Amino acid sequence: HTSRTRTRETVPRRFPMARGGAGLSRFALLALSLCAWCLVPSTATSGDVAPSLCACQRENEYAACIAEVAAACASWGEHAGSQPMCLDYVANGNALEQYAVLNPATFMAVIKASASFCKHPYLFSVLEMSSFLGATGFGDAKIAFEAAQITGAHMTRLTLDQLVHSLNMPLGRAMDFKEGQESFLKPGALVNVDAMRGRDAMTAQMEFNVKAVSKIDEVDFSFAAEIDILMHWSDSNVWADCNAGGDAIDQGTCAYVWRPRLLFLNARELEYDFSSQYLWADVRKKAVTFRVAARGVFSAPMSFVKFPADEQRLPITVTIADGEGGGYAYADFIWRPVSARLDARVADPEEGKDIISGWMLAGATAFEHPTIVLDWNTLAGDSGPMRLYIDEMMAYFGSSKTDVDAASTTSAVTCEVVVRRTTVFYMINYILVVVLLTSLSWVVFIMPRDDLAGRAGMSLTLLLALNVFQLILSELMPKTAYLTPMHEFVIVSTFFTVFAAFESVVVRELQTRGETMDEFRGEETPEPDGRAGERKPAQSARGDVALELSGEGEETRDDAGGERRKLGAKLLAAAKVIDRASLVGFPVVYAAYTAYVFGPTRGG
Repeated sequence: HTSRTRTRETVPRRFPMARGGAGLSRFALLALSLCAWCLVPSTATSGDVAPSLCACQRENEYAACIAEVAAACASWGEHAGSQPMCLDYVANGNALEQYAVLNPATFMAVIKASASFCKHPYLFSVLEMSSFLGATGFGDAKIAFEAAQITGAHMTRLTLDQLVHSLNMPLGRAMDFKEGQESFLKPGALVNVDAMRGRDAMTAQMEFNVKAVSKIDEVDFSFAAEIDILMHWSDSNVWADCNAGGDAIDQGTCAYVWRPRLLFLNARELEYDFSSQYLWADVRKKAVTFRVAARGVFSAPMSFVKFPADEQRLPITVTIADGEGGGYAYADFIWRPVSARLDARVADPEEGKDIISGWMLAGATAFEHPTIVLDWNTLAGDSGPMRLYIDEMMAYFGSSKTDVDAASTTSAVTCEVVVRRTTVFYMINYILVVVLLTSLSWVVFIMPRDDLAGRAGMSLTLLLALNVFQLILSELMPKTAYLTPMHEFVIVSTFFTVFAAFESVVVRELQTRGETMDEFRGEETPEPDGRAGERKPAQSARGDVALELSGEGEETRDDAGGERRKLGAKLLAAAKVIDRASLVGFPVVYAAYTAYVFGPTRGG
């Protein structure tokens, strides 16, 4: 085995890079040059070495670094395979040789893990930063960094121009440094305190604060809302305090705190209020609090079965999007616990002031549930190139459609804003007017029964007025496959008006027929030969003068006339009774129906 000194002399000062080769990070590939001078033959397993990974941040301690990596991976047992820094450890039979050259991706994961377990480079002093450069293959830049007194905080803000012109770093090396810097400083995946990725599902609390709801559009099935979302979680990767708001959360130590990237599933329009965002991290408690503010237009399914006494639950659904810090499938991350509330300004407004037109805010609730943002199995269909590709990938990884669905499923939170329609507005402006118009149609019951033109004219006029209300409701309400109570009420009121007009026709017919029959007084009936019958005087046995009906069947005609007069009287009486019964029955039945439609049995 060659000595460390001799090995270091054989390493070129500039590691040759092939741009675009093998798809590996330049910064990660440079780690291979670091490993070249660490070839000491021994084996490091779990042992008693504390998994702090501090040795991985110091120059000339690669052997100790490998030992600490092996110890950390061994402490995670069967779950080591889910840790990026343990990929080589697991592939090597749960052991690492100190002379082993780590995979570039694994080495990058080790360096990022060291920032959590030991000390974040942002906090490095000038000397610590210099040692870190040597540990990561940039020893040739140590002199320039020390001369410029570059600390860890300064390092995170170095630009490509500063590296080339101020620190005299060759352009290729400067580009390598920047690529590694950006990759390293990106926040890693969330790891709750006392939790392990691959074994435990990470959790974060979410609370909605509904500040405003407006423009509830029943025809467009949408509403506008303004919300605050407050999130809280523990993160073992937190390495410094942070307390910032607005754009400052992307500066200083706050820029390196993991934050979820939210996806609003039912948003049609969305706008973030960046001035109201806030980030707070407590390194002692490893706790993070993050607040975002947003306003937008959201789609919402609605039911109008009880309109205008309906209650709507307007949803705002949020899920976490996959980020560079790792995947966040349902098995990896769950929002828990979740809650929602109305802002105090809208929950209890000042007396006499309205919050939203036509509605009242009743409350807000939230619940967590799994969701699939993109259902790849369904989108691929049963055949075609995409189906073939997904089937090939499933065969390659030994997975099934269930695994694909599981990988696509994420944890979502739906905040439902409960709103109730201001029924009084509709009662006064619509229902009361319909009731009055329908009641006016009953005036025909006290009008002369033979005045069909007047009675029918009033009914038709009121019928046209009710049709106008139907047109207004059709514009205000969506086209549903069922009748709402309001639509049903207007239609039934229309039928009551039609029945009143029909009653006028029936009564007029009875009145006309009754009067015609009642006027029959036994008028002279023509003889078969066309001459009028004659009444001839005759002398009775007592000497009285009596009239003798001429012609045969006179007595039969008298009997028929009497029957016609009786029938006419009955028809007149029936017409009178129908009017009186309608005058009482129509209002009673209509009142009962109105109470039923808008009463508690129908949700009124």
